Amino acid sequence: MELTHVFGLASIVFLLAAIYVLRSGDKDEQPVIKKRVKREAPNGRVHIYFGSQTGTAEGYAKTIADEANRRGFDAEVIDLEDFDDDHMTAPLQLFAMATYGEGEPTDNAHQFVDWLKASKDSGILDGKRFAVFGLGNRQYQHFNSMGKLTDKYLEKAGAERVLEVGLGDDDADLEADFDQWRENLWSTLGVVEESGDVQASLRVVYGTTPTKPLQSSTQFYGSKATFTVTAKRELRTPKDGGSTIHVEFATEAPYETADNLSILPRNCSEDVSMVVDALRLGGSKQFSLDTDEDRVPFPSPVAIHDALAQYCDLTAFPKRGTVAALVRAAIQAGASPSDAPPSIDQKDVFGKWAKDAPTLARAVAKLKPLFSSVEDTTSVFATLLEKGPRLQPRAYTICSSSKADAELHVVCAIAELPHKQRGVCSAYLADLQVGDVVRGVVKPSAFRAPITKAPVVLIGPGTGIAPFRAVLRERAAALKGNGASGAPWGPARVSSAILYFGCKRRDEDHLYRDEMSDWDCTLHLAYSREQKHKVYVQDLMRKKNNSEALASAIIDGGGSVYVCGGTSMGSAVLEAVKDALEARLKDRAQAEKYVQSMHDGGRYVQELWS
Repeated sequence: MELTHVFGLASIVFLLAAIYVLRSGDKDEQPVIKKRVKREAPNGRVHIYFGSQTGTAEGYAKTIADEANRRGFDAEVIDLEDFDDDHMTAPLQLFAMATYGEGEPTDNAHQFVDWLKASKDSGILDGKRFAVFGLGNRQYQHFNSMGKLTDKYLEKAGAERVLEVGLGDDDADLEADFDQWRENLWSTLGVVEESGDVQASLRVVYGTTPTKPLQSSTQFYGSKATFTVTAKRELRTPKDGGSTIHVEFATEAPYETADNLSILPRNCSEDVSMVVDALRLGGSKQFSLDTDEDRVPFPSPVAIHDALAQYCDLTAFPKRGTVAALVRAAIQAGASPSDAPPSIDQKDVFGKWAKDAPTLARAVAKLKPLFSSVEDTTSVFATLLEKGPRLQPRAYTICSSSKADAELHVVCAIAELPHKQRGVCSAYLADLQVGDVVRGVVKPSAFRAPITKAPVVLIGPGTGIAPFRAVLRERAAALKGNGASGAPWGPARVSSAILYFGCKRRDEDHLYRDEMSDWDCTLHLAYSREQKHKVYVQDLMRKKNNSEALASAIIDGGGSVYVCGGTSMGSAVLEAVKDALEARLKDRAQAEKYVQSMHDGGRYVQELWS
């Protein structure tokens, strides 16, 4: 019995030793990831806040933080969704503030803006210093209003301005504006970049481990709503070189007429393969995210291929800071500095380097020779996940009526980018087949089917027709006394509707041409290429009879104007409306004042994109 005990003990020891050997030999599956070690910060703490709707401002905040850490600061990035006035303790406060819609805060910045307005003249920020970079588009009426407001009220709360507010213009070159602003920032602060390693705060751990909740700015990744393709058709004729598709989805997600459907796209397999190949990654390998922060940017555990396909914007133009961070990470992981592109962090040099790498995927592929000498590219992959842009949902105005249609419809123009690259979401939609399932989020729109007896003027060339197709289909069904179920559901909601639609030629790109005769509206069609001189919707609006009818609908009928389309078209339409009102009121200033009152009262609504 004593001998049996010895044999049993020996067996246990042998088994434990075998398990140890097996686990220690499985280094590829369970690497040891060291926690980030903070560098010394002789320049003190800095808080970097972002108000972001699509992730651009968040990316800028992280770029500032990375540079601040390399310049001797202890930098912390704070999502304004998580803002608390207890945060405002760092001596230096930096802000990346995007403007959303008609001069509104982004969804994550409302609480902060309210606090800021309430803190004016309070002296609560006495002794603090600040600088603000705003993200906007000059085509919009309230250009960079959130950047300007933040700058103004921080000073009113007692903080000292370090640098004039940066007014980034997405209609021109937002990236160049940001580069210039941050170069001025570091120059004004008198700090220079230090040598040495800077570790990413986001780390990749192979295998499946418990994960943290999602960041507020990427909550959409957790959406469970699904949309199954039931029909798809091309809306342009073969004579036209482009493509615009109509897609119908079956879904249980509720929506109101003319809401938006934000679709969560996937990158094409070619772009994903470029990155997997350049970094020598196993696409099917599972990993989890680890971070010093309380939240993570996307769900894990997840396969490498799926993470790159669903969460990284591989079609975005590569930012200089992102590429420079990848180069540094590769050198820190063992790559030879001689294999790195020289002076890649200099603007002019980077511009030339990136000419044949117009997307992040192609930029990573171009760095493949640098990565080839790195034994383990895990840290480089983690840097890409942290510093690269997030793949954002793409919003499409729903072009079906929630009452008249059984399924949800969207219309999408297929975007063509340089180097024969397609837009990420339009390509995703174009490749869908009947039966495919996509994920998305329904969000309210500025447009609503007008519940009024007053006239409505609807102006939407090209795919800008989407919300008006929804409204007019709903109106047509109401006139017939039935909806999707065939049951009566009420009288017409408007006394009259005027629709302006524009395209190139009637036999090429007249979207929904066969349906328009059923919409029971006064229809004005602008075919821009069918005559010697181009004719757009704003040109038709300025014709004497149309101009008089427009002014009468607005002034006499108390009507509303809805505009959907590109920003330049929106500006031209606004001027045409003012011209019509000026002809009636005999005074330009009065016409402009009237339009402003329409904006304020919700009678002039526009949804524009650059």
